[in-house]
Amino acid sequence: MSTLPRSPYVPAHGRRRPISRRSPRTYASSRDGIVRQMRSGRRAPGVDRLYIPGELEAEFEAHRMRDGIPLNDATLADLAAAARRFGVVIPNEWTRPQLQTE
Repeated sequence: MSTLPRSPYVPAHGRRRPISRRSPRTYASSRDGIVRQMRSGRRAPGVDRLYIPGELEAEFEAHRMRDGIPLNDATLADLAAAARRFGVVIPNEWTRPQLQTE
């Protein structure tokens, strides 16, 4: 048995308790104020926008879910070759013109 005292924020079942006892409305207001403060910060020359942690990743995920994951020509060629090897028919709109002639 450990002789170290347990953290007040990690109960025996391992899940963290909220550090703040504020209401959700108070927490949201505070969070929104921090986000506004971060976004209104000074920008280096050429920087159009400041992102909060996780925001850029969320935008990339939404873009990828909407438009798909861009693949370079080498990856597309490898996938087309593997598909041909296993007899999988690839619709023409899935391949780039230079891959259709192989």
